[in-house]
Amino acid sequence: MARMTSAIAYRTIKDSGLLSEMRWRVYDILYHHGPLLGSQVSALYKRDHLTTSYSETVRNRITELRDLGVVIEVGHAIDPITKMSAILWDVTDQLPQKKLEKKESSKQKIKRLEQRITQLEGEKQALEIELHIRKNMVP
Repeated sequence: MARMTSAIAYRTIKDSGLLSEMRWRVYDILYHHGPLLGSQVSALYKRDHLTTSYSETVRNRITELRDLGVVIEVGHAIDPITKMSAILWDVTDQLPQKKLEKKESSKQKIKRLEQRITQLEGEKQALEIELHIRKNMVP
């Protein structure tokens, strides 16, 4: 099976910072060792980088890299860990095709929701005052 890798695409992506650090790590592993199963990428990632959720981190990054067009499904193989058929991934010769939206962190989500609660509480208070005034108005 011929790999679709391109040294030019690899160097361009590396030099221009077109991928986030986490995506780059997974892309780099696939570039140097691919095609690989997700579990194989995860094992190499675990060997080289400290994180608490290797397979989830790698699985999410592979999906993002696929969505960007820089990683592609090239076949299936039996995963030596699960003994099930799994997807083989490899890099393409493409540059990222679109910019993925940055996901909101848990802290950012909590802050946004707290601000919305404060806003709604203010609106509720204003409505209660308006209702009180209307009830006390003389016909």
